Amino acid sequence: PATTPGRAAAERALRQAEQQLALADAAMGRSAASSVVVHLRNAWTKASGGLTGLGVEQGGDHDGDGVPDALELGLGTSPFSADTDGDGLSDRFEVETLFGFSSPALADTDADGVADGQEDLDGDGLDALAEQAAGTSPTEGDTDADRLGDADELAAGTDPLTADTDADGLVDGAEGPAGTDALDPDSDDDGVLDGADVTTQQVDALDGIHVALVGTGDLAGGLVVHEVTADGRLVGAGGQVGRAYDFSLAPPVADGLQQARLTLPFPADLGDAQPEDLRVFYFDPEIGAWYPAAEDQVVDVAAGTVTATVTHFSTYAIFDIRNWGETWTAQDDPCRPRGGGGGTDIVLLDLALVLDSSGSMSWNDPQGLRRSAAKIFVDALLPEDRAAVVDFDSSARVAQGLTEDKAAVKSAIDTIDDVGGTNIGAGVSAANQILLGNGDPARARMVILLTDGEGSYSSSLTTQAQAAGITIYTIGLGSSVDHALLGSIATGTGGTYTNVRTAEELPEVFRRLAEDTGGSGADLTKDTDSDGVPDCIEIQGALSGSGHRYTSDPAVADTDGDGLTDGEEIGSRIDADFFGTWIPGNPTTAPTYAVFSDPDSADTDGDGLTDAVEADLETSPFSTDSDGDGERDGVEVEVLGTSPILYDTDGDSFSDGYEDDHRHDQGLDPLYVDVKVSAWTYAGHFAQGFIAGDLWRADSLAWLAGNLLSGGLSFIPVYGWIAGGVADLRDVIGSAIHADWVGAGMSLAGVVPYAGDAFAIPGKAVRFVLRNTDKADEALTLVAKMDEVPDSIKVDAARQILKDQWDVLIDEGFDQASLIRIMAGRGNLDQVAQAVGRAANVTVGAGFKATGKAGEAALEATYGATTKGVDKQVWFSTKGILGRGRYADVFVNGIAHESKVGFVSYSRSIRNQIEKDAALVANGRISGAHWHFYASDVSSSIGADPRIIDLLVQKGIPFTVHAP
Repeated sequence: PATTPGRAAAERALRQAEQQLALADAAMGRSAASSVVVHLRNAWTKASGGLTGLGVEQGGDHDGDGVPDALELGLGTSPFSADTDGDGLSDRFEVETLFGFSSPALADTDADGVADGQEDLDGDGLDALAEQAAGTSPTEGDTDADRLGDADELAAGTDPLTADTDADGLVDGAEGPAGTDALDPDSDDDGVLDGADVTTQQVDALDGIHVALVGTGDLAGGLVVHEVTADGRLVGAGGQVGRAYDFSLAPPVADGLQQARLTLPFPADLGDAQPEDLRVFYFDPEIGAWYPAAEDQVVDVAAGTVTATVTHFSTYAIFDIRNWGETWTAQDDPCRPRGGGGGTDIVLLDLALVLDSSGSMSWNDPQGLRRSAAKIFVDALLPEDRAAVVDFDSSARVAQGLTEDKAAVKSAIDTIDDVGGTNIGAGVSAANQILLGNGDPARARMVILLTDGEGSYSSSLTTQAQAAGITIYTIGLGSSVDHALLGSIATGTGGTYTNVRTAEELPEVFRRLAEDTGGSGADLTKDTDSDGVPDCIEIQGALSGSGHRYTSDPAVADTDGDGLTDGEEIGSRIDADFFGTWIPGNPTTAPTYAVFSDPDSADTDGDGLTDAVEADLETSPFSTDSDGDGERDGVEVEVLGTSPILYDTDGDSFSDGYEDDHRHDQGLDPLYVDVKVSAWTYAGHFAQGFIAGDLWRADSLAWLAGNLLSGGLSFIPVYGWIAGGVADLRDVIGSAIHADWVGAGMSLAGVVPYAGDAFAIPGKAVRFVLRNTDKADEALTLVAKMDEVPDSIKVDAARQILKDQWDVLIDEGFDQASLIRIMAGRGNLDQVAQAVGRAANVTVGAGFKATGKAGEAALEATYGATTKGVDKQVWFSTKGILGRGRYADVFVNGIAHESKVGFVSYSRSIRNQIEKDAALVANGRISGAHWHFYASDVSSSIGADPRIIDLLVQKGIPFTVHAP
């Protein structure tokens, strides 16, 4: 505009302000403090008057570009021009979307020779000018998060600002895989919107896997495929030639699946397998068995793939069906009567009795009861069975070769003396040679080894016996035997080890062996410990659907002492016709079981959870990572507090393992929903909050994080004073963030130096929450994580935001330090307060517990529980009611107590624990149930999802909150 007297006066006042600033700077160099203050005051007065004369005011926007004049002055932009640097990007666009990366005062901010308008910060194929024209974000490659890049949408004609351009119920990114038109809500003109119509959606997954999903909704967007390696049953099964993969769809998307065509690649090296024999197999977790996923499958030899159509998702792998069939055909029933007891096929036996004749037998077995006992076993043999006798001491002697002449065998037994040392290896070697050199491959091969001492032995003999199908039963007499050696020989060959204290017990041991190995007159239904499993099955091993055998002690109902009976662990028998469905003829005579867990190991998979706990939580005792999220089940339950049956506990699309691994560099947490934003967007918003403050408000947590750490703006009209601060801050943020994206609630406290007024923090947090009520708990978390800020300030912010709920927690015994810690751990104090208000009891001083077991220990101490299986760690079967059973942490006076450490997320297994408690009370198995919530030292959280609290109250189950 033309110069006017008013404008001239305003410009003169600004020049005088600059002169006063120069004088202030000179006075500062002379350390003349009083002169500095005078000159600065004069500068302020002159500058304010001059700017007002030009129409520039603190709350104004002279050029109407949407950027407040005060902010323009701080950024070094002109309040008289909407595009100060003339780069084609408006000042507002650069401030709003590129703050910290593109200066509205510089046409080429980074001086790289590329104008700001031509930069493509997010790498989506659109430069900043194009993003401005389209209204898309220059820091987010997919502005509307519909799985299509902004440039692709503009090229296709879809709206990059609307996830579902045609409003048909399918996001734009899902229409391509579904074969529908993102610009036509009813692509096939059948009167049904594409989102509700049945479509076939194509997905290329990992390792060359292709999936064609048939159904309704965005199936492709919800598909998760990952390799399974943590379950031994799913790796190296008989006939398996490919890796196992788990396929899943997150609810509610899963409800729309009707069927899926799975195409899995097979390895180039098939060994002896032929491509035409390859099939996709499905693992049935209920019975623990692999079988073909479908009857009709397609093998594409040229493509190296096998395709099968399935109607549900689980775990799949490629098998050689011929090899698989032969594996099961080879299985025999070791407990079938070997003759005269029902069984059309008589299984004959080749037996070697290996008896110790060392000098120590003269006092361990002075009456020669080992000879009498061995004869008992010989008398139980079938007439066609053959037996041999090996006498060993310092060396081995074959007293009788294989023969059907039982009298000759008994005579040889009578020649066993008691002179010499103990060379166990010599005895087993001689037995192996007899059975290998003269044995009949069609017969069962067995060795009974009896010794009373320790001696030399090579494990290669066990390996040799195992390869030849020789089963070795070992008996140790007295206390000087090598229990570990005899046990390993037996288990390594499929036999059992028995230790007896005196020779008087030997006749009964040999009599029991005769029965257990199907000898004449054997009672194969005998169940000594009444655990529901015949003794013979326990000794010979229960055959699982995956082809493994599991042995247990026939005299102890709970062999491993984990709370589950051997019968509960071995499970029910699989239908005899099951394998015959897929294998012509009768594939196996062996009884096969739906084995739940190993009855001889309290923690089958070694993941830190006993089998009984896994039964209660509905995890797999055979898998260290039941949900395939990258975290061991024991770690999820005992340490993290995440669900071991949910791949993504908090439902934010990131696996629990990924979130736990990226707590610090991406600000993620597996217990709380994290919203994904690009590192560019986060840094820009953080800089806005830190530098511009309330002059440029945003509703993101990144903005609040920056604002809390800053001193905020004052109206100091020093042209461009912010520019250097922006550049420095950008460098600091860049050094702290090493990923392409972060969680929206990431905190940079401790990384970016705190530069603000602590007393202003509560007001900043409150103003933000008033604009964003749904982010109250995240706002308090950011405040609590500011280590340089006094606790009193954090308490003030919490009081103002939580109001009465804060007082409720304090009144119930929570101390301020604990509440601040819970806030910093992302805990929702409002939910904690609501739980406290509905609790039957609240205790004080429980502290933060390091693990789930620490919570159980505290509970045991409270109720004086000391005996496993009696008043602590008590198992209640719920078979026929719901699931397998319920594992009470403490059981006192008829009340089953459950301990939970840290925030408890809602899941099927937690819901079912409550349902089982209510059912046990209803049918009189227990008098009542009581839950206890402790604070976690790891997650710094306490309480439960409101749905859990609601269900406890609904079922009449009281709970106690143990304030730390």
